[in-house]
Amino acid sequence: MSDEAHRATLTDQQFGQGRAEHGEEALRAEAAGGDFKLQPHPDIPRVSTDKPLLVIVLDGLGESKYHDQYNAVHCAKTPTLDGLKAQAPRRWRTLRAHGTAVGLPSDADMGNSEVGHNALGAGQVVDQGAKCVDNALATGELFKLDGWKYIEGNAKAGTLHLIGLLSDGGVHSRYDQLMLLMEGCIKQGVKRIRLHVLSDGRDVNDDTAVAWVERLHGDCGKLSAQHSVDVRIASGGGRMAVTMDRYESDWRVVQRGYYAHVLGEAPHYFKDPVEAVRTLKKGNSVSDQYVDPWVVVDAADKPVGAVQDGDAVVTFNFRADRMVELSQALEYKDFTKFDRKRWPDFRFAGMMQYDGELHLPKHFLVPPPLIERASEQYVVGTGLHVFACSESQKIGHVTFFWNGNRSGYLDPQLEKFEEIPSDQGISFDKAPAMKAREIARTTKQALLSGQYEFVRCNFANPDMVGHTGNLQAAIEAVAVTDECVKGLLDAVQQCGGRFLLTADHGNAEDMVQRDKSGEPVFRDGKPVELTSHTLNPVPCAIGGPSMPDSVHFRDDLPQAGLANVTATFINLLGFQAPDFYKPTLIASNEFTWVFVCSIFLALFVAYGIGANDVANAFGSSVGAKALTMKQAIVVAAICEFGGAVLLGAGVTSTIRSNIANLNDYKNKPDLYMYGMLCALLATGIWLIVASYFELPVSTTHSIVGSVIGMSMVAAGASSVVWSKSKDSFPYLEGVSVIVISWFTSPLLAGICGAILFLFTRHAVLRRKNSYVLSLWMLPLFTFLTVWIGCFYIIQKGPKLSEKVDNAKNAWISTCFAAGGALIAGLVGVPLIKRQVTRDWDELCKAEVIPELRGAATETGKGMKDSDSDSGSANAPGTTPEPSAEGVVGAGHPERTPAALRDLRKSKIWGAVTKSSNFNIHEVISEDEKVHDLHANGEQFDKKTELSFKYLQVFTAMCNSFAHGSNDVANAIGPFAGIYAVWQCTCVNSKSDVPVWILVIGGVGIVLGLATYGYKIMRVLGVKMTKLTNSRGYCVELAAAAVIIVGSRYGLPLSTTHCMVGAVTGIGIVEAVSGHRPEGANANGRAFNWVLLIKFFCGWVATLVVAGLTSAAFTAQGVYAPFKTDTDQRVQDSLSLNTTANAIANNLTSFAATSNNVALSQAATIIAQACNSTMVPTPPTTFDAISACVNTAMVTLNNTLIAGSA
Repeated sequence: MSDEAHRATLTDQQFGQGRAEHGEEALRAEAAGGDFKLQPHPDIPRVSTDKPLLVIVLDGLGESKYHDQYNAVHCAKTPTLDGLKAQAPRRWRTLRAHGTAVGLPSDADMGNSEVGHNALGAGQVVDQGAKCVDNALATGELFKLDGWKYIEGNAKAGTLHLIGLLSDGGVHSRYDQLMLLMEGCIKQGVKRIRLHVLSDGRDVNDDTAVAWVERLHGDCGKLSAQHSVDVRIASGGGRMAVTMDRYESDWRVVQRGYYAHVLGEAPHYFKDPVEAVRTLKKGNSVSDQYVDPWVVVDAADKPVGAVQDGDAVVTFNFRADRMVELSQALEYKDFTKFDRKRWPDFRFAGMMQYDGELHLPKHFLVPPPLIERASEQYVVGTGLHVFACSESQKIGHVTFFWNGNRSGYLDPQLEKFEEIPSDQGISFDKAPAMKAREIARTTKQALLSGQYEFVRCNFANPDMVGHTGNLQAAIEAVAVTDECVKGLLDAVQQCGGRFLLTADHGNAEDMVQRDKSGEPVFRDGKPVELTSHTLNPVPCAIGGPSMPDSVHFRDDLPQAGLANVTATFINLLGFQAPDFYKPTLIASNEFTWVFVCSIFLALFVAYGIGANDVANAFGSSVGAKALTMKQAIVVAAICEFGGAVLLGAGVTSTIRSNIANLNDYKNKPDLYMYGMLCALLATGIWLIVASYFELPVSTTHSIVGSVIGMSMVAAGASSVVWSKSKDSFPYLEGVSVIVISWFTSPLLAGICGAILFLFTRHAVLRRKNSYVLSLWMLPLFTFLTVWIGCFYIIQKGPKLSEKVDNAKNAWISTCFAAGGALIAGLVGVPLIKRQVTRDWDELCKAEVIPELRGAATETGKGMKDSDSDSGSANAPGTTPEPSAEGVVGAGHPERTPAALRDLRKSKIWGAVTKSSNFNIHEVISEDEKVHDLHANGEQFDKKTELSFKYLQVFTAMCNSFAHGSNDVANAIGPFAGIYAVWQCTCVNSKSDVPVWILVIGGVGIVLGLATYGYKIMRVLGVKMTKLTNSRGYCVELAAAAVIIVGSRYGLPLSTTHCMVGAVTGIGIVEAVSGHRPEGANANGRAFNWVLLIKFFCGWVATLVVAGLTSAAFTAQGVYAPFKTDTDQRVQDSLSLNTTANAIANNLTSFAATSNNVALSQAATIIAQACNSTMVPTPPTTFDAISACVNTAMVTLNNTLIAGSA
């Protein structure tokens, strides 16, 4: 039988039909289309037929931590594998090959060859089991497939027996699937169903078995009545005591189940299943898992559900491990594990195939999932020639399972599958080599044939011999495999190719059962054999003479699994892997210099963020004197770090896809890295320039502007998304949204801030008993503050917001807010009252209040921000505002200007301490316009203001924490993009952000705030309008509230713009207020409109200046004249081509003179080879030129040798 015919027969028998919606012809046509064409890798040259890639799968060879006599891999002589591990440590690692890494329900599940090869070929973790069953039942496809057709006749004519776990845990089975299965069978004409159910108590709560059996018993009655059928529970027991043994731990468990389910024999008989479970549970003294086997009998005490000849049996668990042994007992004719007594003539099918190696069961209702976009589709779609080889036991794994559960060839012109027939009639441990040497020989021939770019093979013997439990045979099997691997690697060396070696799961590396401490288990003085797979990782190695020296395994994927291998071998083929595949395991550090430079630039950008973005966030707090400059720096350091690391973005956008088209860089990762480097530099420069000119700007907009400029230079203006409609609110995306945000952010925040301040002023601040009212209303303000702060943090923290929707977030925030309000009422009010009293006493002792020291100041007109402050007045009936010097103390630089000047003389220490010691309030006395702003601001009771101080500090901390959790990660997006390309040489829209990158951001932010943040704090906290504790609290709360609403509805809001807008709103309220302090200028301003216009111009300039700067840097690098290696290689190739042509001409003349036909033919071949490579665009074909010329020279050499002979 031909290979193709055999494969078609094999997969049709194993996996049935029923995939009409995925017609094979359509799949082949799809694979051949341009949609599956891979793009060249920027660093790794494409393979060729004379320098192919070899992938070796060592089936069942894992890496165990127990290096003892029961480890066949450790005991075997494996100089080849040992050499790979020792000689190239950066090209050897281990991979996860079990559990969730290969799509199994939990990490307690051992891997197997089917899911292992699925993962190797698919590049994705594909859910195995439950979802396939869900789809098959929901669509009715299950009843159209071969598995159902096999049992259908018996199920209708006799009794259909359903055996499985009665549970809704979703690990082994689900109750809803069982009900759908029964309903579907009844619709197909089944009249009699018997259920054999096992109580759970493990995947669901214990002591629920009675409730589950009661429910099922009731549903069986309903089905029977509604459809005139006979559906009854026939037998059962606890899962750990009956039927569901695994890994051959105790065959007695399976024996009990077989006797109860099939023979109707058990220690306990009952007339009613509910009574059975309730009685055997003994008042819940027995766990659901360990309930004894029981059988339901009729009035004549005969079992109601023993299996008879002509019946049909289905095991309805979708998980494999605990159904394999029962399947053997139900299906194997020569079964020897226990005495079955009777083996009725029935037809058996599993819900799924539980063991692909054993093809067990032979018939099953639901086939494996068809995996879309498997690697073979891309490989064939790119035009590569493929060779796959193994023996009969594993040929389906390197073909059918590797190709996404597709039978046959995708393209017979490009693929060839070679099957070596396995030994027949003997146990595998009798011939441990199996067909390893034949596989190696056949694979070596394919490697050296010059016909294939991609060759793969599977050595079955470590796994198949490991299953026999024969340790010595397994040791020999591993040794033979190592020998064969050496031969293949020698062939790779000979042809100048590359290789990747791995395994699909563990087995031979641990051949004994172990206890929890890892010690071997003995029974009757002998070690208990382990014949199953293991949970151990598997090796992975790469190498080969044509692999660039810079290629090595990444160190940031410690939990990588088999699915990561796919992108890896696609890279080794010389192509970029699809974005949705698991990340490649390898890195090629050709761009290390860019990465190193980007580290310093990222720190530079973070410094700018601290000096501008974080500074504007704390401007209102420092301006209102809720925090000193030093305190603001400490709070920022703690909260920014805490937000970034604890809640911070595990994944960040490396480039905003709604601003620039990422696809323009898919084939140009080097250009992408350089462009992002320029974007970082431009962003950092603009942030520092903006800080110098006291312009609070958006960091995100700065980065977006830089990316726009870079994109326009690198990929053209069309690569920028200027404006694009979308279905959801706000119905637009792109640069136009940024422009809209210039207006929406400050407008909405200004309105919210004004409303909040108006409410606070009317409800509290203007009341005669405002201080008492502020304490009474503290729980309300606390509730509002905590709710907004909590909601803001959860929403802005990506690690949380991905799991918590807005409704749940609102409930969580409400709970925290209610708790905060309760604490504020019971504890906070007394504490704040005591603290305000203490602060007031300190002010009195410092002789700040003129009335208390017996004399008035020169003006007596309000708050003294400095000795020269004479612009404020006492409002009637209010307490004068304290002076700045009284608040900050005598040690403040304002009181010791000489010390401040001395500090500034020290360049190093002065740079660090200037901002932290800077008094932003000095400008009030130094600038007459600012002085007037503060003199015209309405004054409120000082004790009342002090009571708002702690609420303002809390809002500042929440804003800083949320900023660190979200905005820091977004701000370092370009650096994260550079890091991702440096690691895997591919461009992705999302990238993992390691903690150390966030730490760089945190360090830079703190340095920026500490050394240069005073400028933005001063302009926002002092120069725009008068800010006190109550006003600052309203500013910060309003900004956070607007950001929450904006994020909820997709509005393009900037945190910076919202802070400015909130200050503006409160300033406007002040400007239109009729309350002015005594002695104030009636026509004086309470808000600086000139600054607002200046800020708006700065926002507009952000995109323009950052974009132009980034564009200039990018253009300098991209368009600077230089000579590439490609140009040199083309010249070398053309020179070699010319030389070969000259040789061919001389050879032709010599052949004519000597009348030598062989030499004449050689000359013709050389001339044709050279001429065939002379194409109009040599830069894109120099590799082909070199290859053809080299081939021609080899042909000439061989011909000359033949002629000499």
